[in-house]
Amino acid sequence: MPIFREENNVEAQKQKALEQSQLNPDFSFENFVTGTGSRLAHAVSLAVTEQPGKAYNPVFFYGRTGVGKTHLMQAIGNEILNKNPHKKIIYCNSEQFLNEVIHAIRSGKTEDFRNNYRKLDVLIIDDIHFITSSPKTQEELFHTFNSLHLNKKQIIMASDRPPKDINGLTDRLRSRFEGGMICDIQPPDYETRMAILLKKVEEQDVQISQKILDLIALNINTNVRELEGAVTKVATMIKVLGVDMPEEEVLRILELDIENKRKNISPEKVINVVSEVFELNPKDIKGKKRTAYIAKARQTAMFILRETLEIPFEKAAKCVNRKDHTTVLHACEKIKAEMEKDRDLANKIDKCQYMLAE
Repeated sequence: MPIFREENNVEAQKQKALEQSQLNPDFSFENFVTGTGSRLAHAVSLAVTEQPGKAYNPVFFYGRTGVGKTHLMQAIGNEILNKNPHKKIIYCNSEQFLNEVIHAIRSGKTEDFRNNYRKLDVLIIDDIHFITSSPKTQEELFHTFNSLHLNKKQIIMASDRPPKDINGLTDRLRSRFEGGMICDIQPPDYETRMAILLKKVEEQDVQISQKILDLIALNINTNVRELEGAVTKVATMIKVLGVDMPEEEVLRILELDIENKRKNISPEKVINVVSEVFELNPKDIKGKKRTAYIAKARQTAMFILRETLEIPFEKAAKCVNRKDHTTVLHACEKIKAEMEKDRDLANKIDKCQYMLAE
């Protein structure tokens, strides 16, 4: 009987610690799908849970919306609490931190605020770039950061850009943000998107055809949240109807108007995006140089013009200053074959598709 009371006591401590931390228990390492763009961030996160405040401190995640920054940060907090429910952890976004600073100043309770934050074991702040709107908040964060770091307490932050690109951030905060581990989290590639969909399908306990999953993975490449939202919509409809769904119905439910997307992408934009990803000048793609790297970039541009915009072979050839439409046909076949073997090329094409979808 005492054993059960002890177990219940431990669970009660965990629950109380979780509530005080403001963490979402649904975010865990078990349900985070790691891809090429998040492998480093995932490894760093696991290391932090083993040695909070010692392995990497501070940790700064950055990346576009929906790539998994919040998930990883909260997974770290949840795992640390699972191992030790006595740890004091707070997860908040910069707006909440800012509001608490303002409230503390107005109510004359700045000491209470400082005691609350400076006695933490782990401080996790999301969307840290918004903190630049308040000099006073930056000052409080600076002193909080120093106090925690001096006492070897873990600090984790996330932003949509690296510290060097956060305008309005004080130099002393910038230098501290850059003093630890900075992890760039990239959008998921096709394989990772498919793995995410399959995991979500398993959670939903529903059968969705591979053809429809392919359709979702190929057309939703902006962020993980949209991807998960799409498969949840389809799963719900399948459960309601009790049958698999034709592609047209999936497109209607997901509000994916592929034709309109294509109309809004110009051939010139494709060439500019491919040039940026391959770090070339658009003139190189349209020019006569035939070095292997430039040729691959040019073939990639033709492949996207044909596969994404579905423009005629002759027009695709003219877009890159080529006369023969068979050049485009050859380029498409070659790129399709190389994508299966060349991971770097596949990632570059994924990145191009992502930028064109924005």
